[in-house]
Amino acid sequence: MNIFRRIHPLAMSAFCLMACCGNVVAERLGWTTSRIHGSPDPPSRYQTEIAFPNLQFDEPVAMTFVPGSNRMVVVQRFGKIYTFENDPSVEKAELFFDLPQALGVDRAEAFGIAFHPKFVENGRLFIHHNRGDQKLPTRVSSFLRRDQNQWQVDPTSEKLLIAWPGGHNGGCVKFGQDGYLYISNGDRGGLHDSYQVGQTVNNLQASILRIDIDVADGELPYRIPADNPFVEIETARHEVWAYGLRNAWKFSFDRKTGDLWAADVGEDLWESVHKIERGGNYGWSVEEGGRPFRPARQRGPTPIQKPVVAHDHSEARSITGGFVYRGQQNTELIGHYIYGDYDTGIIWGLGYDGKNVTFHEELSDTNLRLVGFAEDHEGELFLIDHIGGYIHKLVVNERPDVSAVFPRQLSETGLFASTAELIPETGVIPYSVIAPQWCDGATKQRYMALPNAGQIEFEAVRFPFRGGRDGWKFPDGTVLVETHFLAMEQDNPLSQRRMETRILHHERLPGSENVGDQLWRGYTYVWNDDQTDADLLVDTRGFDRQFTIRDPAWPEGERKQTWHFPGRTECSSCHTMAAKYVLGCQTMQTNHTREYAGETSNQLDYFQQLGLFAEPLPKPVAEMPSLVDYRDDSQKLAKRARSYLHANCSHCHRNGGGGNSDFFALASLKFDQLKMLNASPRHGSFHVPAAKIVLAGNPFKSMVYYRMSSLGSGRMPRLGSTVVDDAGVDLIYEWIKSIEPTIDPDTGLETTVGALHLVRLIERGDLSGDSAQRIIEQAVTKEPHIRDLFERFLPESKRSKRLGSSIDPPAILQLNGDASHGQRMFFEQSGVQCKSCHRIGGRGMAVGPDLDQIGKKYNRSQLLESILEPSKKIDAEYLQYQCITNDGKSYTGVLSEKTDEFVILQDGKAQSHKIERANIEELVSLSTSLMPELLVRDMTAQQVADLVAYLGSLRNDTSLPSDRSSEN
Repeated sequence: MNIFRRIHPLAMSAFCLMACCGNVVAERLGWTTSRIHGSPDPPSRYQTEIAFPNLQFDEPVAMTFVPGSNRMVVVQRFGKIYTFENDPSVEKAELFFDLPQALGVDRAEAFGIAFHPKFVENGRLFIHHNRGDQKLPTRVSSFLRRDQNQWQVDPTSEKLLIAWPGGHNGGCVKFGQDGYLYISNGDRGGLHDSYQVGQTVNNLQASILRIDIDVADGELPYRIPADNPFVEIETARHEVWAYGLRNAWKFSFDRKTGDLWAADVGEDLWESVHKIERGGNYGWSVEEGGRPFRPARQRGPTPIQKPVVAHDHSEARSITGGFVYRGQQNTELIGHYIYGDYDTGIIWGLGYDGKNVTFHEELSDTNLRLVGFAEDHEGELFLIDHIGGYIHKLVVNERPDVSAVFPRQLSETGLFASTAELIPETGVIPYSVIAPQWCDGATKQRYMALPNAGQIEFEAVRFPFRGGRDGWKFPDGTVLVETHFLAMEQDNPLSQRRMETRILHHERLPGSENVGDQLWRGYTYVWNDDQTDADLLVDTRGFDRQFTIRDPAWPEGERKQTWHFPGRTECSSCHTMAAKYVLGCQTMQTNHTREYAGETSNQLDYFQQLGLFAEPLPKPVAEMPSLVDYRDDSQKLAKRARSYLHANCSHCHRNGGGGNSDFFALASLKFDQLKMLNASPRHGSFHVPAAKIVLAGNPFKSMVYYRMSSLGSGRMPRLGSTVVDDAGVDLIYEWIKSIEPTIDPDTGLETTVGALHLVRLIERGDLSGDSAQRIIEQAVTKEPHIRDLFERFLPESKRSKRLGSSIDPPAILQLNGDASHGQRMFFEQSGVQCKSCHRIGGRGMAVGPDLDQIGKKYNRSQLLESILEPSKKIDAEYLQYQCITNDGKSYTGVLSEKTDEFVILQDGKAQSHKIERANIEELVSLSTSLMPELLVRDMTAQQVADLVAYLGSLRNDTSLPSDRSSEN
């Protein structure tokens, strides 16, 4: 038998096979034809290099210098702050402050730090932080250094300075040249400025604040400067210096001019850079990036100012403010504002003369997650990489310009022996993923090209302090290839058209050796109409093209579909350091069985057999994690859904991934670690009441389901798709519906809505027997409005003994009543209508008599009788009348006024009806009280005894409910 006839046609060029003792053994052939080097663009004027190679931090967010020293401090996201000498050879950073420990909490978040200008004398510093929960206020507190150690903070020295509701925290605090403290904060989060604070100055949100922390003013631990812009407006918060900022994440002062610069993170389409002026209004949420956003909204008290520059979301998606450069190492940048973008890693320089932009240029295209910039004493600039954990600096890029030789056509890349037939070159290896990402109905063909005999470090450890492995580490020059095919006729694979081939190219840059990381760049090649070759997409923003798809389900048998060809900056939005750059060629996606050369083998085992891994796999593939094919109905529903979310969402929704909704989609996490279930959305509910990210059992109140089903601004995924994945939406629907609700204050037995939801699940049999029984047992211990819903699931012998129509007054009077329980029933219990007609202490309705002193007027037996038989004795002023009018209408109520011209009846809802005498046919008194008979039939004897005990305690004006604060 000719064994070469059994080779998978796509694998022919990757290896050859040898017969050995009856076994088929793979022999790898190296890829030697690569012509992908450098970039199609001329090299950036600058590149980054690590400033302190021996120091790596865990999610740093801010950095500054310490006055009176040569030291720097770095703030980590979760509150640990380190200090070290400003020396590239420094070996170690020292712990300066442990914020969570000082606050006595398990978790805190820090955003910024500022040292008092006279820190050397007074030891004061200020930290912008919260206590680890976005529902808790964001705060700025002052602290003091230790007396005995100037490089440590006294953990007992906190003094709260100012606080405001959390969400979009702004995250910056700095001193201006005027000696005042400036603080940025955001609009509290939520979609489209849902709290409507952007254009107001009567709160602290969406603003930059300015306060004098050296002087206290009455109860305030600070003073408001007299020249703050809104001190003459009585209703304003006088701390506000500028407003209309969605989330001014970082701001800075030009150390030469004192000018204040800030970058404002956008929501919909635009990121903005502003030069902040006194009383400035920067537009949010009437405008975004100087363009209309919600133009009909009320505007603030000062005119809206346009940004100095704005970037649309093809260039930047989470802008980070920097500094006006005043150092000496990069002289041509002096006087330019240097800033960047968290998502794309691009760094820009901006020149501005006060009226016009004189210079605006991309300085460097990096793979950094730029969370902040910093200056040292000399004005030299540092860049903070949030995920990599290193501090970088800008240096002149001395790499040669090789852009002219970068392949402009796919056929020039050295990836395919025949581009027209898509036959790969020798050494280019096919692979497949378990759970493919949704790409608007396209299918994909994937290849991996490792140069020469390059090998992969399997699950390499890059960031040891994170306590885990961080993905495959590929050799320099690796290219991953992905060709997209779209059927031009619905459900007909023979009609597929090649749309694009995307490549992801790894290139190690000078200085990256210490990072243990590499630079990955993505490129798109667009197939020509002849389907013979594909041209490099030069436009970094990408472009759209519309295609006609034959589809009998649509009118006229066809539909239009717009295909977006992504530009290079869009590639970097998903292929980030947080996502380990490579999304498909990773353990969980490739650990499955497929056919190679006619033989069925686990893909990872086969890669190892080919020698792709530098070391043997650490364990059998059966013991390694794996996704499942979410299209396979034989797999468990939860695993299918988790695999779908991992493939489509986890590159953003992970730690540092750019998805800022505080939930994760990684299949490697346990379900309770995802922070999805019953969690409130941070970016709007789209008018869904009581919406959650995932609401157990209820897809219709789950934002994941809504966003997947939607187009427009709420669309998820936000990039790479403009067509709803109907099968994927259906999968997530079924998964959410299958999740058994948990009992918590929002969705369980603490609310009527939650209780009704659980009752419905029990009725439908959607809960296991044990879960249903556990819920019922808890429910019957709750307040009556909850308990009453679940008693039907109990045998009659275990239900509450309600009075019904068989009432035994002596038995009730023998019970010891609890007045406090009776009070709660009177005012709070649904179904008990006492307060609908009576008032106590001013609470309730004045239809019947006030009961403030009812216990003084009647004893327990009389009180019970008045409740059980309200019509037996009726005070004359509360006698009920019925009025019949000449036109046939009937009114019933207490006669509150009677004249020769009209009568006024007040009904049981405290509504007054004025009837003209001339229109009255009959007016008669009734022998029945306005108070209903058998009012207590649905109560238990004990509940009635409690109510009587409460009423009996009301003996004078001072014996009112002890907890009257509850009415507020």
